[in-house]
Amino acid sequence: MRLIIRTDASESSDFGTGHVQRMTLFAENIKNYGNIFFLMRSKNQFSVSKTIQTKFKVVKINSDRDLEQNTKEELFSILKLKPDIVFFDRLNTKYNLIHILKKKNVKVVSFDDSGLGSKLTNLTFNSLVSSKLEEANILNGYKYLILNKNIKNKKIRKNQIFISFGGFDKKKLCQKMLQKIDFSKFNNYKFILVCGSNSYKQQLEKFIKITEINNVKILARTDNFLETLSNSKLSITAGGITLFESIRLKIPSLCYPQFHHQIRNINQLEDLGLTIKIRMNQCLTKQILKTLNQLNHKKNNIIDGLGVDRVVKELKQRKILWT
Repeated sequence: MRLIIRTDASESSDFGTGHVQRMTLFAENIKNYGNIFFLMRSKNQFSVSKTIQTKFKVVKINSDRDLEQNTKEELFSILKLKPDIVFFDRLNTKYNLIHILKKKNVKVVSFDDSGLGSKLTNLTFNSLVSSKLEEANILNGYKYLILNKNIKNKKIRKNQIFISFGGFDKKKLCQKMLQKIDFSKFNNYKFILVCGSNSYKQQLEKFIKITEINNVKILARTDNFLETLSNSKLSITAGGITLFESIRLKIPSLCYPQFHHQIRNINQLEDLGLTIKIRMNQCLTKQILKTLNQLNHKKNNIIDGLGVDRVVKELKQRKILWT
């Protein structure tokens, strides 16, 4: 079988790079079912390099216009690859795109898709977004959330605080956090800040040099992202994949939405006692100190890291994947 994974990130105003990483994890779990091809925009250098590192094929295209979402050009680029199954990771698939693919006998699966196209997919998994559509092919809930189950919870953690707002920090939240924290209150802690580009790293390093902050280390595009997170006593992040990884690893977290669709999840998780929403009008230093003093993270069975197993099981039971 020819399996096409169609995803983008970093250049998008809606999705961060966590979604490409999620599809990479998913691909690892279905690699025995066929030949996998990632179809992505060439500008998306961060995401493409991460995918290549996991040894999947990335299809080269002549122009990024050929992959404008939900266009005839994108449809043509997909069909040219003669796929058996196409996996979309996007917020909004269009009806006509999915309709034509299905007419061509292509199976379609989408992730976090609230568009009208989700009505026609063979299967849609909505773990991060809510859909008003009630269809038998749309499965909702955190239990389908694809996370990295290989990184385990650490019983003993370092005196470090993890900060990251994704590979595409749309709102420059890393910089805002540095401006709002009184680092002199945390002499016994090391702050590890992970950003998505070397240019952004240089900007942040310039800021900490000017302000003479000496307990912050800045990393860009680290392969040890989750390992660094798992060794931390606190996570300060957005409402995307990193927040859910923090909860799975039982790491207390403070979060602030990077994208609009994250607001619902943050509010819901805060109501469950699984995270704390950052209030920009409040003292962030006090919020961090208070959270560090409440290190007994609330137990939960909601986010267990087994979502990818459930996704693959559903795909097999519905005979979308077969060997």
